[in-house]
Amino acid sequence: MRFIALLLSLSLFTQVVSASESTSLAKVIKRPALDWPVDCQLGQDCWIYNYVDMIPDDEKATDRFCGARTYDGHKGTDIGILTIQEMERGVDVLAPADGIVKKTRDGDIDIIKTDEEIENIKAQRKECGNAVLIDHGDGLETIYCHLKQNSIVVKPSSKVKAGDKIAQIGLSGVTEFPHLHFGVILRGEIIDPFTNKPNTKECGATSKGIWSQKIDDTNQRLILNQGGFTDEIIDLNDIYNENSVKETLPQSAQKLLFWFSYLGAKKGDSINIEIFNPNLKLFASQQIIQDKTRAQQFYYTGKKISSPPLQPGVYIGKVTIVRQIKEGQEEKWSFESTVTVLP
Repeated sequence: MRFIALLLSLSLFTQVVSASESTSLAKVIKRPALDWPVDCQLGQDCWIYNYVDMIPDDEKATDRFCGARTYDGHKGTDIGILTIQEMERGVDVLAPADGIVKKTRDGDIDIIKTDEEIENIKAQRKECGNAVLIDHGDGLETIYCHLKQNSIVVKPSSKVKAGDKIAQIGLSGVTEFPHLHFGVILRGEIIDPFTNKPNTKECGATSKGIWSQKIDDTNQRLILNQGGFTDEIIDLNDIYNENSVKETLPQSAQKLLFWFSYLGAKKGDSINIEIFNPNLKLFASQQIIQDKTRAQQFYYTGKKISSPPLQPGVYIGKVTIVRQIKEGQEEKWSFESTVTVLP
């Protein structure tokens, strides 16, 4: 995936204070805790695609778990949804605390950009896309990127309360999936909201973070939440379209493919993908050992159909991922989907 750091874009929305000013402000200040900034339930209808990169610009991707659910220099938390259709229906972005809107930007369309369009966006320093910046006082600011075009309902100098709708998740700026890039800035420093620590600190820290309530993201280290059947070759961008999953296929289909994607891929994961025909006999399979640690990984298996045509009935797709935690200990995740071939 094409992950572009938002440093230049963020610089248009934030102001770094001087070292002396930072020192004077560092005397114990009571800051507001933050509510979850999206109208969604983590792990049910939204997921963390990328965390803040700890120790940025070191040519390494290191999330708060010391894993790779981030990319080098990433300065926020990417909260994503599954499909573009969900984005079109509307997923609200909410103010996480009381504050005053400092800046807004709108007008960018919600599409996955071409390479030429990306270069143009970068030249204009608008990687963040449609955006909002909120000042919560005492040096605490939050920024919201990739918002849906024309969904921003606040203006500069507007006062907002915790829970107020400010916009909706979109595909603006430089992004390849519908999500909110949520950034927390404290006196010019990028803060990981899950640890309440600057991104210059080491990974592995565990705490309540800056959240007003406990946000349990411990099960986010591997998420196997997408997949299904199709009769067309698809790529990673296609999986954000609901049409990439077919509930029924005609007997005359030229291909039968089962695909899935998962977040938190780790080098060494053992992946087994299988398709069973209506008689529960193995139709196609593939075994894979994950070669690299990645924030997201996509695979599929299946067959090109010649003759005779597909057997009508229900086909079952299964994927199982096994990860070695330490010697003699492993974790296992599985996902299953079906498609009905009509006569």
